[in-house]
Amino acid sequence: MNDSINNGDNAASCHAASVSDGTAEASSAGTLDATKSGCGCGCKTTHRDPDLKKSLDARLARIEGQVRGLRRMIGEDAYCDDVLGQVSAAQAALGKSALVILEHHMKHCLIDRVRAGETDIVDELVDTLGRML
Repeated sequence: MNDSINNGDNAASCHAASVSDGTAEASSAGTLDATKSGCGCGCKTTHRDPDLKKSLDARLARIEGQVRGLRRMIGEDAYCDDVLGQVSAAQAALGKSALVILEHHMKHCLIDRVRAGETDIVDELVDTLGRML
């Protein structure tokens, strides 16, 4: 599982084929937050601890199951209130996943880059939070 910040139309697809080309250096916290020079799209990547990846993958798999259940409910003409309850549950699960990712971003990527004098990441975070809210 590889997270990329979408800086272009092909940003997500370039990382699906190549997880790491070894051009970025790990910080003291173990995150990679450097522009990949090999892919040409200007994307950034973040290294996540295997336990965090496993936890996020499990969360996302459950959300996938919830969405499949929603599709089944629609196909079976389930009562609207029941469907809306399941939509709410899926949205809450996505929101919690976003908070886990945000916490990692702030505790690792943000702190490392601010310490390195790259304060532009604060503006990036403000923009991201604006899109989330």
